[in-house]
Parts: sequence; C-alpha cells; structure tokens
Amino acid sequence: MSPLQQVAMGLVIVGLTAQAGDYDLLPDPLGWALAVGGVVRLRNRLPSAGALLGLAVLAAVVGLRPYLELIGSELDVELEPALAWAVSLPQALFCLLLARGLAALARDPGEGIAPDEYRARWFSGLTLAFGVVALAPAVVVGGGLEDAYGIVAFIAVLSLLTLIYQLFRVHAQPWVEPAEAAG
Repeated sequence: MSPLQQVAMGLVIVGLTAQAGDYDLLPDPLGWALAVGGVVRLRNRLPSAGALLGLAVLAAVVGLRPYLELIGSELDVELEPALAWAVSLPQALFCLLLARGLAALARDPGEGIAPDEYRARWFSGLTLAFGVVALAPAVVVGGGLEDAYGIVAFIAVLSLLTLIYQLFRVHAQPWVEPAEAAG
C-alpha cells in the first residue's frame, strides 16, 4: 500500500460510521493511526509534514471521546455546537494542510519530474473547500444561522469524499513518491 493510499484508507475509516449500540465499530483513532503512518512515510516529500502529524494525533485523541464512557469517564456527553465545531477542527485542518501540500508538490515536484497542474488545481480547490469547512461552523454557530448547518455538513462530506478519491487517484504519481524513493 502506498503512503497516500494509507492516508486515504485512514480517512475512509474516519469518515465512515458502523454503529453498534452507542459505539462506532470503526474508531476514528484507528483511521488516524493509518493517516499518521502514511504521512510519516512521506515526511521528506510532503510540505508541513510535522503539522500534519500533530493534527492527526490531536484528531486521534479527540476521537477517543466516545470511548471514554467504557472506562467510566463522564466526558462522553452531548457537545454544545461551538465545542463540537472546535472538536472537528483538527480533522478539517489536517485535510486542508494535506490538500495544500499536495497542490504545492504537484506544481513543483522536483528535478526531472513534470509538474501536474491539473491535480494541483484539484488540490487547491480542496484547500479552499476545507477552509470553508474549518471556518463556516464558527459563522453558523456564532451568527445563529443554524439553518445553514446542513449546507456546511454537506460541503464537509463532499470535500472529504473528494479528497479520498483524489488521494487514491494520485498515489502512484511520480511527483508524490519518485521511483528511487519508493523502494
């Protein structure tokens, strides 16, 4: 499995829910562990790899919240909208930085590798979409525009699905992981 396939599979686990009673059988921290592994493998190629790792670890820790009840914690309570937005920020910022880094890498892949402007535009668009996903909930919650929350949620899901698709599409491109580094 290539590093970007590993990140994509991690995001699939984060994005999917398999409910069994009150619990998700696909725990987000498992998905974030896969994403961390993929980013670690690309740390020498991917801009902002350190920040991506930090955000993935933070998102994994936040993803433990629903499981704290299993060990007797009282932290698994319904979150207020503002706090729910804050809890979702690490995921949105991870996706934003990943898309931004891949756009930069596609535009300037290094010596001897042709730039991929088409994919760079895709990842630039996703960077913008995840910026909206990260900031719009603050406007919706802060401005009392709860009716717009469904639109923001739709943009978030569509952006995540598109990012996952694009990660699978580009995982083997030479600008992601040159052949001499892939071995």
